[in-house]
Amino acid sequence: MTKQLTPISWQNETVPTQLENIVHMATAKDPDERYQSAKELAEDLGRLLDGSSVLAPAYRYRLDMSEIKASRPRSVLVLSIFLFSWVPQLGIGFLVTLFNQLNGFRSNDFETLSTLVLTFVGVLLCPLVGWGLLAGRLWSQWCSVLLCGITGFFFLTFWPPIMNVSKLSYDSLILYTLLWALGLVLLFCATLPFRGSASVWFRLAHQRRQEHKAHTKRR
Repeated sequence: MTKQLTPISWQNETVPTQLENIVHMATAKDPDERYQSAKELAEDLGRLLDGSSVLAPAYRYRLDMSEIKASRPRSVLVLSIFLFSWVPQLGIGFLVTLFNQLNGFRSNDFETLSTLVLTFVGVLLCPLVGWGLLAGRLWSQWCSVLLCGITGFFFLTFWPPIMNVSKLSYDSLILYTLLWALGLVLLFCATLPFRGSASVWFRLAHQRRQEHKAHTKRR
């Protein structure tokens, strides 16, 4: 055996607990934890049939996160890296805005306050959601959609009406175009956790955790 087996009761809940313990002791990853002879296995099966307590200890399955990580789709990894990359940018934006506010470079108080709040929340949420994506947490799917979707829509609203484009300077037009393009990229990223294999992977990771939790409670 190269890795720990999942509890057989996950496939069939009617399997008696003592029989499950015998099976998993016989197939333990560590040879020292197995039955040392066929006679010991036969004697324990005999106890099971007689209705006595078996010698096999209760099976303690540890959730193997490496299996979940190994099957992680590339799109999820890309999105999580993208969110992590926003942390230093948002942090710098927060510090610059705070510095300007403390040194008397006041603009619109409401805009300054909203910028401080949004950047601070972004610094906290981006790494949290990025970690959740890497771990296959279902809540991180929706949080990433909210983060990318709202931010993408926010950037798209910077794009001026078509009728005013001719009045913009060349530099402003380039800036608005870049913001608009970034908004589209963010909206696309918001769909990544729900596309193809990524959506299936999140469901399987959640199912594996729920099965492990139920198995632990039964013990």
